[in-house]
Amino acid sequence: MGIFCYDRERDTLILRENYAEGYVNIYILEDQTDGDDLRVLTTKKTENTGEMQARLTIHKVSDSEFTEDLELAQREGEFKTCVRTRMKQNKN
Repeated sequence: MGIFCYDRERDTLILRENYAEGYVNIYILEDQTDGDDLRVLTTKKTENTGEMQARLTIHKVSDSEFTEDLELAQREGEFKTCVRTRMKQNKN
């Protein structure tokens, strides 16, 4: 489950994700395009993930479709794509 919120003190978007496996990730917005079509969030804090960090890239393809790339890295290591998801609204 993920919840987006706005941090007024940092003036940025925060994503808090809780997983059934016990992982908790708190992402902070690192980059965003002017039209909000692309957002890049990187973990600021993790729980129960060992030395891993994550980067989440969300790309709005259209009003009814977006893609999400989850990249993982060891602390201070290079990010590598772990999961790529394409979500599209069913208009039926």
